[in-house]
Amino acid sequence: MIKEQMKAELHIGIVEVIFTKADGSTRTMHCTLRNNLISESKESTKQAAPEPDHLIRVFDIEANGWRSFVVDRVQYFNGKKLN
Repeated sequence: MIKEQMKAELHIGIVEVIFTKADGSTRTMHCTLRNNLISESKESTKQAAPEPDHLIRVFDIEANGWRSFVVDRVQYFNGKKLN
């Protein structure tokens, strides 16, 4: 699955992403890019800097804030095994 496909699903709704963090631990995140699921106060806090090719910036529903993950470190995306 490529970055554009992931972002397309994130714009549809909440997605479960399981990935390996930089420290080697595994993290499960429920996240989205759908505007109506992001609180207005948090929408304006998204960083305006360009997104690097290897990252996807998302809104973490449980942490109620912006987070990112490395595309190549994703193990499962919305229930689909990637690596």
